[in-house]
Amino acid sequence: MNYKNFSYEIYQLKQAQKFNEILELLDNNKQKFFNEIKQDKFVISNILTSLRKTNNSNLADRFIDEFQINFDEELVLNAYGWCLFENIKNKNINLFKIEKTLNLLFQTNSNYSYNVITNILRIGIKNIENPSFLDFFNKEKLSLTPQIFNSKEYASDKEKWYSQKTKQLINMKNYQECYELSKEALESINKFHNFNEIWFTRRMALSLGKLGNLDEAISSLEKIYKKKREWYILGEIAELYLQKGDKEKSFELAISAINSRVPLEFKLGVISLLSKLVDEKMALKHLLLIKKIKQEKGYKIQNEILEKVGDFDMDFKVLKKELGKFWRDNLPKDIFKTGVITKILHDNERGIVGFIKSDKDYYFSTKLKVKIDDKVEFELINEKAKITKILR
Repeated sequence: MNYKNFSYEIYQLKQAQKFNEILELLDNNKQKFFNEIKQDKFVISNILTSLRKTNNSNLADRFIDEFQINFDEELVLNAYGWCLFENIKNKNINLFKIEKTLNLLFQTNSNYSYNVITNILRIGIKNIENPSFLDFFNKEKLSLTPQIFNSKEYASDKEKWYSQKTKQLINMKNYQECYELSKEALESINKFHNFNEIWFTRRMALSLGKLGNLDEAISSLEKIYKKKREWYILGEIAELYLQKGDKEKSFELAISAINSRVPLEFKLGVISLLSKLVDEKMALKHLLLIKKIKQEKGYKIQNEILEKVGDFDMDFKVLKKELGKFWRDNLPKDIFKTGVITKILHDNERGIVGFIKSDKDYYFSTKLKVKIDDKVEFELINEKAKITKILR
């Protein structure tokens, strides 16, 4: 067999998707055709594809090193990029190789190479925890075009990158850069998905608070809460009011946050905040609750909590019941209304929609199993009723 026959046979096997046979053919002839193979971009590309298709992408670097292959040819670079994608997918992470390859892929400025980039970004966000990964991308070259999958529209690569990077920065307490990058995202992205415009604004506000600009941070978060009424945003505003020294306002907001219909293990920060806003005896009970929840969930308990709680103990159920009553009793008295379900418009898998009769008729939408003539407690949000309790 001469090299021409060898390369043509690899081509035919590729067309037939017989990838294991390509690798066998390589093993049997690599010494004989070593110099020809290392200079043949088509054969190299087909071999790299065969490694990927046979779940052997982890051997791509060995092949590249053995044949001293460079990435001058886009065809070879892209084939190697797909192997890299598979390695990241399988959590076989080599940050040096990823950085080097992405740098080369960005330089090609071709649509096919960009397809490799977008897939590495997607799988890397999912599987790579190292914060340096996002810095390997040239954000100026990331696409602003939303992605379409199964007729549904998703965030563009640039929006994904900004979202992940600003989240990373705030978790790393790099507040100045988080503020600047969140602001840049709001100015450069023309269409947002998954409420990202709200989350960027929220990260800016939280960063401002950490940088000492409390009033602007509070004002921004209060505007966000009107659009996205989430308990944790209330908790964040409450934290800022405490920093301002307004314990009364902080307590009011923290109480509203803790009374949300969310499992307690997600609200440990709010419970901790409340421990700073109540008397010594109640503070101890709040800290004990944090300790009990963390023990139950297997979370690490900070030494500070262990030291403050000391030998103090209560039955877990009794403690939750007592604190639950304390939280409900301290809700602002005018926050809720009561009324009767008078009309149900829809009842399906998405929930129940209808009207409540109180001082006037209020539209509601809920996942709770309510029926006509039920007496309910509800909170008004933008003139719509959010049912908090069925009184029956």
